[in-house]
Parts: sequence; structure tokens; C-alpha cells
Amino acid sequence: MIKLPETMNGTKKPQLFDNLSEESLQKLLGCSVMQDHEAGKLLVQQGDMPEGIYLVIEGTIKTFRLNEDGGEAVIRMLESGDTCMDAVLFMGGGFPNIGSDHN
Repeated sequence: MIKLPETMNGTKKPQLFDNLSEESLQKLLGCSVMQDHEAGKLLVQQGDMPEGIYLVIEGTIKTFRLNEDGGEAVIRMLESGDTCMDAVLFMGGGFPNIGSDHN
């Protein structure tokens, strides 16, 4: 059984999970895959179709776009308890940014 880390109880619990019963949360976590990534690894690229939702357990994920000069324009820094790809998954379409492991 996968459990959310104790640090995610209360204020750091992902908003997406706020109204789930413990039973529903366990069903969702039972379908989850825990992954560990090296810093700088691209997790998703602009236009990718979502296959799931990323939940940051530890570390940070940087979402960014490339500007016309090829430089990064940071959109958001995701921290422990933040989710990524949920809005795209529910709305349909491709990911509008690039996401990489930042730690």
C-alpha cells in the first residue's frame, strides 16, 4: 500500500485530494507509480499528451517555456504537495509548457 508522506498531511496535502475519502485516496494511490528522477531530466515536453498526474513528493519541478531566443521562461516552481498535468488531463489537449526535475 502506498501512503502519502506524513509531511503531506494537513496543509501540504494536494488540493486535488482534499475531498477524497481515505478509501478513495488509497484506490488512487494503488494505481500510482513512484518515480525518482535526476535533476534536470525532462519529464514532459510542450505538446505532450498527459498519461497521468505528477505529484511532487520531494524536491521541485520547474515548468517553463522556451522563448524565441531559446531561453527558458519559468512558469512555475512546483514543490512538495503540488501536482502537475492535472488541469491538462481534465481539459484535454497537450501540455502547454515543459517540465523538468529541478533538484
